[in-house]
Amino acid sequence: DTLWTGVPGDYTDPKVPAVLARVRELVDQSKFYDATQAAIEMDDHPSD
Repeated sequence: DTLWTGVPGDYTDPKVPAVLARVRELVDQSKFYDATQAAIEMDDHPSD
């Protein structure tokens, strides 16, 4: 059983650590739009 909706599963994405590092670099450079666009890659189920 799960408290959350949906089916329990392994949602680990091996690319996320590299993407997160890139997002942090962009934020440090005040490139917020680019950081936001890069962060979208970490969202497995983007909303429309």
